[in-house]
Amino acid sequence: MPVSKLRIKLIGLLPDKAPLQRLDSGVVVPEHGNKDSQHLIQCTLTSVDFDSSTTYTALSYTWGDPKVQKHICIDGEAVNVTVNLEAALRHLQKTISEPLILWIDAVCINQSDEAEKSEQVAHMRDIYSKAENVVTWLGHGGSALAMRWINEFGGRASGLGIGGTPDMLLKKVLKRAEEVLSVEEGDGGAMSDEQIFAHDLERGLSADLNPHYDELIAGLQDILKRAYWSRIWIVQEVTMAQNVEFVCGTETVAYQALHHSLRLLRNYRLWQLLKLGHDTTRPILVREDSGLRARVINTDPSHAIDLLKVSRAEGAMPMMYLLRRLQRFNATDPRDRVFALLGIATDAEELGVRPDYSKSWEQVYTELARVLLGHGYFDVLSHCIHEPHGDSSSLRLQTWVPVWSRKTTCSPLQQRALDRSQKPAVRTVLQPEFKASGSRCQPHPENVATLPWSEPLRLSAIIIGEIHETGNRWKAESLGDWFTTLQALAASPFSQLTEPCERAHAVWRTAVADQDIRRHNLKPRLPASTVAKLDKLLSATELTLVDGQMLANNGLGDYAESLHSIGQGRQPFLTSLGHLAVGPEEARKGDVVAVVLGAAVPYVLRRIEGERCIFIGEAYVHDCMDGQLAGPNAVVLKIALR
Repeated sequence: MPVSKLRIKLIGLLPDKAPLQRLDSGVVVPEHGNKDSQHLIQCTLTSVDFDSSTTYTALSYTWGDPKVQKHICIDGEAVNVTVNLEAALRHLQKTISEPLILWIDAVCINQSDEAEKSEQVAHMRDIYSKAENVVTWLGHGGSALAMRWINEFGGRASGLGIGGTPDMLLKKVLKRAEEVLSVEEGDGGAMSDEQIFAHDLERGLSADLNPHYDELIAGLQDILKRAYWSRIWIVQEVTMAQNVEFVCGTETVAYQALHHSLRLLRNYRLWQLLKLGHDTTRPILVREDSGLRARVINTDPSHAIDLLKVSRAEGAMPMMYLLRRLQRFNATDPRDRVFALLGIATDAEELGVRPDYSKSWEQVYTELARVLLGHGYFDVLSHCIHEPHGDSSSLRLQTWVPVWSRKTTCSPLQQRALDRSQKPAVRTVLQPEFKASGSRCQPHPENVATLPWSEPLRLSAIIIGEIHETGNRWKAESLGDWFTTLQALAASPFSQLTEPCERAHAVWRTAVADQDIRRHNLKPRLPASTVAKLDKLLSATELTLVDGQMLANNGLGDYAESLHSIGQGRQPFLTSLGHLAVGPEEARKGDVVAVVLGAAVPYVLRRIEGERCIFIGEAYVHDCMDGQLAGPNAVVLKIALR
């Protein structure tokens, strides 16, 4: 339905104990309400043309437990709503002296009517973008001190441009501040605004120097753990808002201050952990003599940052980028993990995907995966669950279809990032850049529109070997074991690595899938300078003794971080052609390693019968990531993935 013909419902929230009156919508408040409803929140409901001049505020919130409900009064009738919605309305009611016109999904869409729901969901982007204001309700409680910290330090960071350029990254600001004396010990010279900011930030996040530290950190953790930050529908609501404010308890913060304060927390945490060579993806126990505090280090704002990062992105945000960026977000209905993103996915129309609640979630996920692969997004496969798909499997999908509601056992080998070489960004790219299939592409893409959704996926691929031998799986507490198992495979009689220097460099690069940590807007391949540092440090070191602290102490904290990121959920292996590799820990001897034409990385497959295979996972195969085995003479086979 065109937007010009759309009709939407709007709620009129009346002030507490408001006199009877006629609203602009034309709805009259009932003169005689039920006595039992007099203590309830009073509202009206009306239907208007979307393109009318009616102004309204949209509410962004989480529903909460749908089984625990309260009543509100709409047009004289008691209506069930969730506890969190009732609380949000009661808060807003205290702030108004005149009726407030609201759009609220739970009551403005008939949730039991699939046709109405599909139609309205298709226009959620328009509904939130037209709203005069979007109020985000984080819930009752929360520390006023934490909200004030967000306002103060977020505002100061924004004003100073912290994180805006490579030179103003927080770790560089803090490092420069370490090189000058503190105010108490200084020589009388005035500190710059940047140095004062760094000094105040570290004092505020220090248990020794801030007497209100416990209250501050507890408050920040409470705010960041709220369900709001992990709900998939929230992303579209915040992204499309013209003006948005965040309300927690009695405190309100602006979007800009929240964004910059959360980046401060994330980058301060990473800066400290990288100094110690820790795995930043896992909660840690910090030694008492380290000078750090576990509570601030384990204060993780990543969910909220992912939400705000998407909402701030300029230009194109294709569906694949959104699915990857927001995979950790939740939805009560698994179909909404797709439908909630269609309003902000710039290629939704091109992909031909629309909300349709008459389809099962399995059909929605499969059709989306097929159409994305047909458009060249082979990194869809990077998000498939790595588990055996036999009769006892908990999955009800084919192995090449991601279950967006579940986390994979290991992170993808590449990140999909916005390409900012043009402003605004118009596309996304995979980083670091791998080209395992060289310039080869799928010769005859499937006509995805005519295929039944349950059909297997047929692709053209080059088989580059089988898994000949596997090594020990990753153990976060034992970096030394990761190196020694790679070294043993590299020195195997079946290995093609014959020179000691060649073997060492293959081990250093394969250990991290030949990639560095992200550096501002780029995620590069592992630089030669890091390989040289590793040569110098580890050539005369017993590899079993290597740990994160040793690497960090020798200027290799970034490399230690990459080890944790790449190693988790993976194992090393040697191919039948002698290539050193790392792949999913579920891979086993005899599995096929293939380069799918058009894909950036090789994949591990398992034959089940004839040309039919199941998908196991992606792999880094040393000396095969730039098209070395995908030349014009390579044999191309057809495979069918179930």
